[in-house]
Amino acid sequence: MKDNIKGLGLLNAAVFLFSFGPLFAKVINISPTHLILFRCIIAALMIGGYAKLKKIKVFCIKREDLLGLGVVGVFFALHWTSYFKAMQVSNITISTAVLFIYPVFTSIIEPIIIKESFDWKSLVLAFGAFLGVALMLPKFDLSNNITQGVLWSLLSAILMALRIIYTRKYIKKYHPLVVIQMHFLVSIMVLSPFISTFEFDMSLKAICYLLVFSVVITTFGQIFHNLSLSYLKASTVGIISSWQIITSPLLAVFLLGEVIGLKIALGAIVVFAIVCLEMLRKAKN
Repeated sequence: MKDNIKGLGLLNAAVFLFSFGPLFAKVINISPTHLILFRCIIAALMIGGYAKLKKIKVFCIKREDLLGLGVVGVFFALHWTSYFKAMQVSNITISTAVLFIYPVFTSIIEPIIIKESFDWKSLVLAFGAFLGVALMLPKFDLSNNITQGVLWSLLSAILMALRIIYTRKYIKKYHPLVVIQMHFLVSIMVLSPFISTFEFDMSLKAICYLLVFSVVITTFGQIFHNLSLSYLKASTVGIISSWQIITSPLLAVFLLGEVIGLKIALGAIVVFAIVCLEMLRKAKN
């Protein structure tokens, strides 16, 4: 019982911090590539310091796992970059709601990759999730910022699903901090070549936002989230994490003045309901 309470405390702290994450895509005047790169550099330093304090060896990866973890790190880098691109071109509500379709994508993609029997109910839930997404679209027009945001978020959700599927193998072999540190280091290597100009607004406010985003939201959020996995079932973590579909848009409304139309709100609620159904179905199985 005490372990469950501790796990729920850690997870709710992580979700609380992660809910603020999307807001920084709007308030920091920087491209998604720059933002995720600087975030990963600062977070990697923080994770390294925390691991040293806790005497956790983060550089203990076996040679045969380097390539696989490297691929997962690429998924991590592209997932976050496409997600923040989605929020910059559209809005937080749409981007967050579409991203959290990833559990449905995971249920569809995972049996294909690990060659298990396919669960056709996942396709029905996927159809329901896409109805929710369609409800948020005024019309399908590639020149429309809402459509662009949905497409970037869908790409991010697929990459997130792939990252989770392939990460499961390594979470069983290594401490969670080893895996997440590898994510950050590979992301730095992947994104660094694309930095051609230093287009960062060097105002004191922007620097403070970047430090809060990297140190508080990213580092402590990831530590709390990964530690909660030691006490709670994955399905429980998934259901509680999906509350970000609700919490992040509400924070955007109250703190940034983002306007959420009725259709977008209804679409987000449909997606939230579908994701919860999928998580509950997994828990039952």
